[in-house]
Amino acid sequence: MKVATYLLAGILILGLIGAAVKLLVILAIAGVIIGFIVNPRETIGMIALLVD
Repeated sequence: MKVATYLLAGILILGLIGAAVKLLVILAIAGVIIGFIVNPRETIGMIALLVD
């Protein structure tokens, strides 16, 4: 029974980590889009730095 509990807990923790990563990715994309609307020149410079 303990093994099943550990497995369930592991799956839940992985699910939470996955959800957190998705949220961070969405926030990052939203930040880039908002930055692009507010200050396009600076955002393009940031993307150029990241790509390079």
